[in-house]
Amino acid sequence: YLQRVSLRLRGVTSKVVLVKKRIAEHQRINVATALKIEVEIVGAGMIGRVARLRINDGKDLAFKAFFDPDFVWQHGPWAEIPIGIRLKACQVTKDLPEFLFAGQDWAVWEWIYPHTNPQSRKRGITYEQFAKLEGLTKLNSLNHSNYNPYNMRLDPGGIQKEYWGRRFHDFLQGVVFYSRKAHREGLKSLTLYIKGNTVRYLCLRLVALIFPKLIQTHQASERRQEAGGRRQEEGKVVL
Repeated sequence: YLQRVSLRLRGVTSKVVLVKKRIAEHQRINVATALKIEVEIVGAGMIGRVARLRINDGKDLAFKAFFDPDFVWQHGPWAEIPIGIRLKACQVTKDLPEFLFAGQDWAVWEWIYPHTNPQSRKRGITYEQFAKLEGLTKLNSLNHSNYNPYNMRLDPGGIQKEYWGRRFHDFLQGVVFYSRKAHREGLKSLTLYIKGNTVRYLCLRLVALIFPKLIQTHQASERRQEAGGRRQEEGKVVL
C-alpha cells in the first residue's frame, strides 16, 4: 500500500515527490521502494485546474481536479466524467483524449502532446462522426487553448445534447453561476475573464452566434495557413 501524501501546490507550477511504497507479503512488510511522482500545473479555469502527471518516468497523464462546488451545466465532474466514459466506450478517440479513470472530484485522461496528430491514430472515430449520430453539440474550436496545433481536443468539456433553446438555457445558467461566484468570492474571482485573450474570445464567440458562416470561413483560412506552415517546416527538415 502507499503512505498518505499531501500535495500543496499553491503558487507552485511543478513539483516532484518521492513516496515510499511498501509491499506486504504474508502480513509482513519486507520490501521498500520509492515511487516518483512529477506534477506540473499546466492550466487553470473557473472550476478547477489541470496538471501534467508522470509516475516513475512513465507516460504523461492529464490530471484534472474540480474545485468549484456549484453546478456548471456541461462542465465539471458531473458532466465530463460520464462523457469521458461514454466516448471511450464508443471508441471516440481519433481526435479526443482517451478517458482513463476518475474519482469523485477529479479525473485522468490521456495526455495530448503538441505533435499528436489524429491521422496517426489508427483506432477510433472522430467526435464529429459520433456527434452526428448522437445529436451532440459541435466542439468549440474558437477556444484555441483547448486544442493542439493539429486540432486535437485536449479535454471533453462543453459536450452536451443539441436541442432548441439550448444556447439561451446555457446563458441563463452561466449568469446564475457567475453571479453566485462573485457574491461568494468577490468580483476578484472574475478577473480571469477580463484578460485580453479572454475578451477577444468572448467577442469572437458573440460574432459566431450571430454570423456563424463568417467565423467558419475565417477558421478554414487559419487552418490552411497552419497546414501550409507545417508543410514548410517538414520540408526544411527533410532538406
